[in-house]
Amino acid sequence: MLGIAFVCALLLGLTHQVTTARIESNQSAHFWRQVNELTTIDVSTDLVEWRENVWHLCNGLALVRGETRGYGGPIHLLAALQLNTTRDEAGHLVVQGLRVTRHQETPGIADFINQPDHPWLQHLALLDADEIGRVQAVTGATITSRAILRGLNAMTAYPALTSARCLP
Repeated sequence: MLGIAFVCALLLGLTHQVTTARIESNQSAHFWRQVNELTTIDVSTDLVEWRENVWHLCNGLALVRGETRGYGGPIHLLAALQLNTTRDEAGHLVVQGLRVTRHQETPGIADFINQPDHPWLQHLALLDADEIGRVQAVTGATITSRAILRGLNAMTAYPALTSARCLP
């Protein structure tokens, strides 16, 4: 019995070692596809300059990374926020788009967060921070959707957003 456990542990360790690099590569490729979808430009990974989870682009857009606690664990978010030109009268940043880059939420219940064209996620576009606080949660996925709203609201308040740095 001990021999079988040892062989199984060895096989699991080898599988982990063989697949780790590929998994990380796939996660990175998925993240950059989402960046390109949000910015609608082909972003070169060479030009990335994240500062405090904010990356300013010269077109008035900032990409913001964030994390919030959902029902099943951490939810990683990526938002495109319009700066300067699209601030409303009160000076709020406007959400251009949002992607959930990683999560551990319950399959079947929180599937909507994997679909960027889901109406609830699409509704978040063009909202400012005040309006985000008034968005209704998704029935059946209340904890998940409230966590996303809480995370997005926190991301719009990042101090690094006031910086004028952008890509050359």
